Amino acid sequence: MSPTVFPLVPYKNGKQHAVVGTSDLSTWHKHLPNERGVDSIIHAFKAIFNHVGVHIHGYYRNTPEVASGPDLAALAELLTTSTAGATVLQVQESGQMLEGVLNRWTVGRISLRSEVDQSLLPKEFTGIPKHTHWDMETHEERLMLGVESRKGFPQALSQWRVLTGFLYGNPADQQNFRSVRDANIQQAVKLFAKAYSPWKLLGKNHADRDSSLRSILVEASAAGSQLFTQLTTFAFEWQSHGKDTVISPALVMRMDENGEPIRRSNTLIEARCARTRS
Repeated sequence: MSPTVFPLVPYKNGKQHAVVGTSDLSTWHKHLPNERGVDSIIHAFKAIFNHVGVHIHGYYRNTPEVASGPDLAALAELLTTSTAGATVLQVQESGQMLEGVLNRWTVGRISLRSEVDQSLLPKEFTGIPKHTHWDMETHEERLMLGVESRKGFPQALSQWRVLTGFLYGNPADQQNFRSVRDANIQQAVKLFAKAYSPWKLLGKNHADRDSSLRSILVEASAAGSQLFTQLTTFAFEWQSHGKDTVISPALVMRMDENGEPIRRSNTLIEARCARTRS
C-alpha cells in the first residue's frame, strides 16, 4: 500500500516538509457499510405505507361526506411541508384522505424537506441538504433539483451521506437523537389526535391508537435514515395522474452509486392514487 502524501506545510524554522499519511482511500473505504439491498428497502417502505393504511382504517371512519371548512383547515395545517399537498384534501373518501395526509406528513419528516427541528432524522443529516436546498422528494414542478446539475455535486453528496451515516453510527443507538425524535413523535401524536378527531371511530382505545401511530413514525425514522445513507440516491415521487391524487408516493431510484442518473425503469414502489371530487 502506498502512503498518502499531503501538500507541503511549513516547519517552525521556515523549511517545508511533506506530511505523509499512514492510510489511503483503500484503507478506510473498505470499512464502510455495503449498500442496503433494494429488496430490503422496498420491504421497509411497503410495510410503512401498509401500516398507515391499517392504522387509518382501524381507527377512523371512511365516509364520502364532504368535511367542513374548519376540519379541512386543521388537516391543511399538517401539510405545510408537503409538496403540492393540498390536493389530497379533495379526495372523495375520508379514509383515503386521512391516509394521504399522514403519508405526506411522514415522508416530509424523513425526506429532509421539513424544518430541521421537525425532522425524524438526526440533525447531523440535515445541515448540507438544508444549505443546498436538496431533499428526497419530487413532484410535477420539481422533477430535477437545480443543485444536482452542478458538476460533481451528486457524487460528492452521495459520498457525504454515506460517510456521515458511518461516522454517526446507528441513530437508534444515540440517546440524544432518540430523545429529540421521541419528543417530535409525541407532539405529532397529539396533533393528529386533534386534527383527525372528527373522523375517529367510537369505542376504539385511544392509547392503542396513539401507540399505533407512534410505531409508524419510529419505523419511518429508521427507514429514512437507511435511505439517506445509501450511495444510490432515492426519492419519493408525488406526481398526480389525471383526476386522481397520490395518497402514498412512488419510491424511485434517481441516481446510481456513481451519482449518474438512472435511465432504466427505476420505480421500486408504485404510487397509490385516489379519485378527487370533481
